[in-house]
Amino acid sequence: MEKLVAADVCVGGAMQNIEERLIHKYEKILLEAKLNSPKESEVTIFDTAFRKHHENPTTELLAFFIDPNEVHDLGLIFYDGFISSLKDISDELNDLDFGGFQKIGIEQTVADQKRIDLWLESEKTLILVELKINHEQNNPVLHYEAWGKKEAKDGEKHLIKLVVSLDGITKFKNWYSISYSHLAKHIRTTLSKSSVERPLSKWTIFAREFLLHLVNLKEVLETDMNTIEFVIKNNKEIQELFILREKAYKEIEQHVLNEYGAVFEEKNYKVVSERRDKKEAKAWRFQNTKFKSSTDLALYLYYDVKPTSELWLCFDLNKKNKEIVKTINTRVKRGKYKNQINTKKSNEQTDENYLSICWEFNEFNLLAITELIIENQKLLNQIELG
Repeated sequence: MEKLVAADVCVGGAMQNIEERLIHKYEKILLEAKLNSPKESEVTIFDTAFRKHHENPTTELLAFFIDPNEVHDLGLIFYDGFISSLKDISDELNDLDFGGFQKIGIEQTVADQKRIDLWLESEKTLILVELKINHEQNNPVLHYEAWGKKEAKDGEKHLIKLVVSLDGITKFKNWYSISYSHLAKHIRTTLSKSSVERPLSKWTIFAREFLLHLVNLKEVLETDMNTIEFVIKNNKEIQELFILREKAYKEIEQHVLNEYGAVFEEKNYKVVSERRDKKEAKAWRFQNTKFKSSTDLALYLYYDVKPTSELWLCFDLNKKNKEIVKTINTRVKRGKYKNQINTKKSNEQTDENYLSICWEFNEFNLLAITELIIENQKLLNQIELG
């Protein structure tokens, strides 16, 4: 007999060691997942409206803000910033006198019905601009150049050919290239200098949002290989974590039901899934099947927000005496967990057909929550069953 007891102890100890090693293993993976989580950039209104054909809206917006004659009332801020971004990439351009702004156009049709994204004419230059976002650079640049030479009157104006791309690189011969972030940096500088002199307007806010959008472009479109590689590498363990989580949820449910069994003689209690289950929280509804109403208790275990968990008493008011409501409110306000009640949430998120009371827990405490569930179930049983 002693040998059997010793064997059981050894097996139990071995199983505990295995479980502890697994937990440490999963903790390590979760820590690695946090370290690999990409930092979310600030989302702009332009990011949310980004379409599949990315260049068109970006081109239109850039042309709109560069043109000082448009309704934005920002004057030459974008034009000056654009010229500054060009002067910064080449000694030749740095020494060049661009002169003042004259006109700007987009989607210019050239030979064979091809189109230049954007062109800008100043007093002394004509600038052809191709805006590339997540596309191969295989444009018919010879057609563009032919149109540009003609418009620049064969040398009367200095012809500049520019590609704006995510990485600031181009394969086009004799074309300059800058990145969107480089362009945004220079325009931001001119915008911030002018902000001291001009009042804040909706157009200034839109302009800042647009510049932030240009900075975000690479991140928005770039495939996050680090995350992909991490998930593929740990796919088995991640799946095991999901299984482990479901097991833990089942343990919580069973713990509460076991307490029901220990406290109440009747076996007429059940658990059903709550409608918000798996969207924002794991959720359970604990019900007495003898109730002739929809009265029950709902437990929420939130995924990533505080409070970590909530318990809701949901009392069906259908054909109920108002005095009963007073009784319930009086009883819960005297209860052990009265300080956990969120009165504001109870009032704001209550259906008119129900009396709802919400208890909040910033840290998940299974024993306390179970005790509160049983305490409230006793109260509901007295009222619903008499």
